[in-house]
Amino acid sequence: MKNSIGVWLDHATAKLIEIRSDKALITTIQSPYKKHIRIPGLSISKERFGPDFYYNLEYKLHNRKIHDLSSYYKDLINRLKGFDEIVLFGPTKAKTELYNLLIQNKHFNLKTISIESKDKMSEKQMTTFIKKYFSNSPQRKAV
Repeated sequence: MKNSIGVWLDHATAKLIEIRSDKALITTIQSPYKKHIRIPGLSISKERFGPDFYYNLEYKLHNRKIHDLSSYYKDLINRLKGFDEIVLFGPTKAKTELYNLLIQNKHFNLKTISIESKDKMSEKQMTTFIKKYFSNSPQRKAV
């Protein structure tokens, strides 16, 4: 029997849903990335260094975002190495970003990876989706 897992994710949270003997094991992973970061002294009235100061700060925030998301995806990739079938689903483009990283990784060459677009779901809905997904189609084409 193949080792299967479903991953619901956005840029803030990932839920790994593994079905073991009709019971769901759900693991939640929080991303270090925070969309809105309040930095003291960023308001227009307190901008001491002119218009270039904001540009440099924006550049730093962008780099922080890239670094945080990179560490988040690396953590997910390490957790997914032991699975043969992986379905990525969720409301944002995070699933596509992770998919692109997975297909570039040599550990996932012979594994089945697929993507499904889904809205926000409760854990019960996620579990039901994963059970139906893996029970309905035993033969999936490897990507």
